[in-house]
Amino acid sequence: MKIDKYTLVYRIFIVTFWVMWCWGFVSEQLIPPLDKLDSYELVLVDGVLIALGIATLRNRGDMLVLGSFIIIAVASTILVNKLSMFDLLNGSRDFIGVLFMVPIVRWFLTSEHSDDFIKKFDKQLLAWMYVQAFCATWQFIRYGANDEVGGSLGNKATGILSISLFMVSFYFLCKNWDSSNYMKSLRRNIKYIILLYPTMLNETKASFIFILLYFVLLIRVDRTLVMRLFMIIPVVIGIMSVLFVVYLDLTNQEADRILSSDFLEMYLVSGDVDLDHTVEMAEMYQDGVFDDALEVEWWTLDVPRFAKMILILPIMQREPGDIWLGAGLGHLKNGKHAEQTRFAKEYNWVLTGTVTWLMFMFVCFGIVGVLWFFGVFAWQMFGGGPVVDTNGKRVLAFMILTMLFIVIYNDSFRLPAQYLFFAYFGLLIHRKGVFAERPVNPCLEPSVSAGAKNS
Repeated sequence: MKIDKYTLVYRIFIVTFWVMWCWGFVSEQLIPPLDKLDSYELVLVDGVLIALGIATLRNRGDMLVLGSFIIIAVASTILVNKLSMFDLLNGSRDFIGVLFMVPIVRWFLTSEHSDDFIKKFDKQLLAWMYVQAFCATWQFIRYGANDEVGGSLGNKATGILSISLFMVSFYFLCKNWDSSNYMKSLRRNIKYIILLYPTMLNETKASFIFILLYFVLLIRVDRTLVMRLFMIIPVVIGIMSVLFVVYLDLTNQEADRILSSDFLEMYLVSGDVDLDHTVEMAEMYQDGVFDDALEVEWWTLDVPRFAKMILILPIMQREPGDIWLGAGLGHLKNGKHAEQTRFAKEYNWVLTGTVTWLMFMFVCFGIVGVLWFFGVFAWQMFGGGPVVDTNGKRVLAFMILTMLFIVIYNDSFRLPAQYLFFAYFGLLIHRKGVFAERPVNPCLEPSVSAGAKNS
């Protein structure tokens, strides 16, 4: 039986989607021997996505994004920092999501099967939410509320799970939202809100930022806003209070400690270590005071993310690329199957643990790379034309704020699984009717839905 190109590409895409998102849980919880194949799974998925990206690359803007990346990557990695071609190719894998997810999704949405794709992929996303609920519940029962509760991605993916769940849930709400009936719309979409509960099963404190963002962006801004706020704000505060109490109970933490300024400073900047002592020890190591083989306790500590951005500046000034072109690609790979670069070995103490996307881009390509990413993201979000539907504007605002948060929170954009949601929602907001108002009044729904369908 002959299979047309769309069907073939779609099937490969969906299989890859589920492999990306579920390999971690399956290999850790269901079939442990598979964890030995983790690296091969990553290479295979990356290869498939690159092949799909090249096969679906049609838009000139997307071609420009890919071409500009190649120029910056070669200039920084090969020409300036004199690294190998292997480092260039291996390090480029971290940008597969940014480079190829938009072209792949754009190909589906500009094909004659675009309506069918949206319908089918939305069903996949809803199934994905149920899968996260199952996996997170399993992990919580087995390990408690900690880093192991990462959903289908597995251990250490708590932040990615929480951010992705809020994005997908908000997307579904905005597709079925009546801004003139806030409370009724919430009740109509209650299942998407309930499916957010895995975000409370781990220690991801960022979830409370997204809860606030989630409910505030659904509020309609008009002359009656002040009156409606008197009704909405108590509801939002009540929901957040209940969730906060549940979070404290599940994670066995105290409210006084979590809400203290000392805890905030420790969490963001100083951590559980003396930061000045850490810097002093690092400088002594770089000056040759310690033997390379000597293991010291501070070496394994995860310096807080914001402190790393401060500490990395003088380090980058010593590199050939300086703060403008960075240190090139390949430094942040873990070195399981290839030797770490000189830069990665020397500055392992600042590259280990949580690294923000801002720091990641700065290390790779310096200021030029940071500006390149923001330019690329702006093109991908705004290059599709005006956003007509009000609910589409809500989705756009949510994605922009989420992107800004990720930039200073983690480096999850290195995962195509995370960036796929930005690509899909970012292209859909320009499609008229997808995010049209859906009146709660059932007498009005058929006519509105028909109008949206015909537009």
